Amino acid sequence: MKKLIVMADYICGLFLPEGGLGPKELGASEDLCARFDAWLVRYREHDDAPPDFDRRSYNETGRALAHEIQQLVAGRYSVTFRFLLPADSPTAPCEWAEEKLS
Repeated sequence: MKKLIVMADYICGLFLPEGGLGPKELGASEDLCARFDAWLVRYREHDDAPPDFDRRSYNETGRALAHEIQQLVAGRYSVTFRFLLPADSPTAPCEWAEEKLS
């Protein structure tokens, strides 16, 4: 089974070994696509965000979206969610960890 990674670090947010794609390419609803895109925008704004950027809330939203995508691709892909680790300081670079959802 192919691995699908949900991660906000690039413009598409979903990654297979052969490259990135968006949720629409997997057959996601317009609602899911819009919420996923809003989540990606929040990450892209991270560099300009105030020092109190809430990584915990951001990760919770991403994890929920990853679970929805997992349901969408059940049986076709193994889904992994890559999330931001807590920052030691407001200027700390982004570090990632991942958890397998399926």
